[in-house]
Amino acid sequence: MNQFLGLMKKEHLDFFSLAIVILGLALLAIFAGPLMLVELYDVTPTNSRFVITSVILGLLVLYQLIQSFTSLNTAIKHKDLWLHNTMVMEGLIGAKVVYQCLQLWALATVSFLGYFFCGNLLNGTPWEYFIFYVSCMYLVLGAYFGIFVISLLFYTVSLQLKKWIGVLSYVATFVLIVLFVENIAKVEMVIFQYGYISEEWLKDNLPTFNGVELLIVTPAYVLEEAMYGIIFIIIFVLSSRWIEKVMLR
Repeated sequence: MNQFLGLMKKEHLDFFSLAIVILGLALLAIFAGPLMLVELYDVTPTNSRFVITSVILGLLVLYQLIQSFTSLNTAIKHKDLWLHNTMVMEGLIGAKVVYQCLQLWALATVSFLGYFFCGNLLNGTPWEYFIFYVSCMYLVLGAYFGIFVISLLFYTVSLQLKKWIGVLSYVATFVLIVLFVENIAKVEMVIFQYGYISEEWLKDNLPTFNGVELLIVTPAYVLEEAMYGIIFIIIFVLSSRWIEKVMLR
């Protein structure tokens, strides 16, 4: 546990200052951006603030993914940090992921405040805003972890292929990614569709959005979401151990 916390502390020392800068830019875009758009285009500050806040949350996920793989790639180049550590590889990479998730949660939580300054565009009780916050954080953190795990798998495949075919590994990995993207949408986990959360329940427990269509207002299944989580964890563990074997060869 001490080693795990030590790795998280190292991530904190490496990236905390940059996170403060990113947060400042995000808040500047959320609160000053709409005022600039009013001067340039025929839009209302409240509508543009809602859109900008939503875009910022998406960009924070992208930023955290880039930062995660920058950290991972730097660590892999310094093999001594891994070879002389008694932790399993999934623990070493997991410490980075946990820190990045915590940092993403903090940045997204502060940026979420932009939704409170959308005027009459959003109307609701504290409970409805809480459900909206939980839904947004679930989407943000879920998107980060899901994309990170799939990207980690292809990153590992690329490292392995590089051992075999050199620079052609980049072409081969790109082809595999294209095939994956084309076929992933066809996968349906029908047998795990239990614990139905209806669209009506979400609408009844979310703030009123005037003229805004929300992506989170869709039906969901508790068991199906749990199975996706388990599958991603398994892929994460297998990819981490695969990286370890590639590095030790």
